Amino acid sequence: MTQPMSQDSTSEQLSDAADEYGQARDASEEQALTATQQALIAAAIAAGIIIAGEEDSDRDVVDYEVINVSKLVRVWLLSIALSALRSQRRVARATGAPVPDYAATRSIVEPWVESAGVETTARLDQLALSFTERARAREDADPSVTATEAVTGPKGEAWARIIARTEATRMASEAQMAMAQGIAQLGTPTDSGAVIEPVKIWITRGDTRVRALHRKLHGEMVEGFYNPFWRWPTGKELKHPGDLDAPLDAVIGCRCVLMFVPTADLGPDVLDVFKPATLDTSFDLAASAAPLEYTHMHPSLEFGIALCVLEYRDVASR
Repeated sequence: MTQPMSQDSTSEQLSDAADEYGQARDASEEQALTATQQALIAAAIAAGIIIAGEEDSDRDVVDYEVINVSKLVRVWLLSIALSALRSQRRVARATGAPVPDYAATRSIVEPWVESAGVETTARLDQLALSFTERARAREDADPSVTATEAVTGPKGEAWARIIARTEATRMASEAQMAMAQGIAQLGTPTDSGAVIEPVKIWITRGDTRVRALHRKLHGEMVEGFYNPFWRWPTGKELKHPGDLDAPLDAVIGCRCVLMFVPTADLGPDVLDVFKPATLDTSFDLAASAAPLEYTHMHPSLEFGIALCVLEYRDVASR
């Protein structure tokens, strides 16, 4: 078994692992953006909002190459899944836990990419369809605002970015969950046959753009894969960053990441690395005054949430 490092070294390694995975999430957002933009283009062409290659059309011709969205999604998800696997191997080395065998755990990746890829591609297609339907309806009501402008102009670009940010966070969390579950299944179960579940940690980006609830959750540790970080009086729960089962104003545009450690018992002060004193507190932590009633969000989030919430609600109702 790997020998544990000193507490200072462990803290540093855990901090580096969290930073590295945050960077991987950011890179995956750019991949998600490309996939989202292509899904929007495909939906717009299918709806006749964009006419490609017909110069006699009464609409502006937009020369777009439609790339296979499912392939783009699979490349994105493969990248973030491998990053999650590297993250968990790095955490294991830092904490002295058994380091998962790379060849064995690599076999977890491809089945997850395949199943998650189908779901994610369908969700992007449905979101894009909802957006184009709404753009067409607005044009019918007011011809001065064309559906083409809505799709190809600043609003379409902003919409695609917020969708990509939300989906990148969601899938970065789900990749961590899938890899942690797969590693646990490969490990030694308890006498009862139950899988030993690690501890998950919520990590924000530590800046003034973090919404109040997520600021409150920064560094929180929860045992078990499906136990929530937050529960509302309505029964809704937030199990990880990007959890679309939670209220949408707690999810859309989120940039937080999920990390796993083998146990919460790593010695005094080790996990304090996830609660740095340098976390920017200039935005008031409104959630702290009412721990079961989260209604406040950062002002900069309001536009993005309003831009995408109808499409997410549309898809959830189908």
